[in-house]
Amino acid sequence: WQSVSVSSRVITQLIQKVRYYKRIGIKVYGFFPPCSPRLRRLELKLTGFNEATFIQQFKQAGGVWLAFNKPYHTYDGSHLHRDSAMAFSSDLAKALKRHIHKP
Repeated sequence: WQSVSVSSRVITQLIQKVRYYKRIGIKVYGFFPPCSPRLRRLELKLTGFNEATFIQQFKQAGGVWLAFNKPYHTYDGSHLHRDSAMAFSSDLAKALKRHIHKP
């Protein structure tokens, strides 16, 4: 694997977009797609991505962060088995529904 850094410029642009959308009344939701814990650790290590800082910036900009801590099963580390894909889709829909109906 070759190390690829996360672009701070791209993150800054994304956070600016979240602020803009919030200002004009559009809700922005974010989450990390489920993958195996091993793949997640590897991606974070190779990219130098600071997950906690990103989530904090995203929320401060007005975004709603959705966390999914339930284990979903993959067949290759990143692609979900059919049952897990259906479960995640359902969990995502429920999380969005909870937030959409908040004032």
